[in-house]
Amino acid sequence: MKLWDRWLHEEMELDLDKSIKKALGQFHDYFIECSTKLYYIV
Repeated sequence: MKLWDRWLHEEMELDLDKSIKKALGQFHDYFIECSTKLYYIV
């Protein structure tokens, strides 16, 4: 049972890691887009 819990925990951490990386990637793209627009306005 402990082995299963550990595996499940590691899987959840991997999913969380992927979610965080995906969110950061989207934020990064958004930030670049905004910076580019601001740059053109200025």
